[in-house]
Amino acid sequence: MHAVPNALATPTSSTQAGLQVYLGNTKITGANVTYGGGVYPGLEYALVPSGNLSLKAVIPAGTSNPEIAVVNAPVTLSAGKFYTAVITDTIPTASFFLIEENFSPVADSGKYFVRLVNATPKSGAYDLYGVTDVATIASNIQYKSASAFTQIFVGTGSRTFAIRKPGTTTNIATVAITPTPGRMYSILSYGIDGATGLRAPKVTFFTSRFQSPQ
Repeated sequence: MHAVPNALATPTSSTQAGLQVYLGNTKITGANVTYGGGVYPGLEYALVPSGNLSLKAVIPAGTSNPEIAVVNAPVTLSAGKFYTAVITDTIPTASFFLIEENFSPVADSGKYFVRLVNATPKSGAYDLYGVTDVATIASNIQYKSASAFTQIFVGTGSRTFAIRKPGTTTNIATVAITPTPGRMYSILSYGIDGATGLRAPKVTFFTSRFQSPQ
């Protein structure tokens, strides 16, 4: 996940640049990973080597910019595990954190899973609030961390979620999901807490698991 809020190809850019990601010297991305909404490789996880490697992300060279280094740091991946890598912070001190995934839980009938991934610099912590269900789903989720998946009834139609400062009732940003029973959804917060415009805090979601284990 690309959550670097100042990843601009040039100082005067009005849009965020996409990233290319490498493990060691091997590029593992095809098209650029876009800011906030970009997940590579899309519907499934990429198969990569285990062991001690380096994770590198760059803004690729373009007609008006050279290649720009975003992050290059060691990472240890265990065989047989699933990981989600979230690239965040701000250039020139961008970094990433790994979430070791557990996709084994099976939802009760008519339920799905949801969690919050906090990748918003300066946020401190957020609550995940279910606007449609009028309930706090996860509390005090610190920056660079993810809550556990929580089961919720699918209900009817789309369900809206918000991020809030712990102990407050103000929705900072919202996103809507039309859930499918059994699936696991990750709500990602990104941007910079308190910023406006291009770097304002936002939320999006991606499907972490499409089918329940058999």
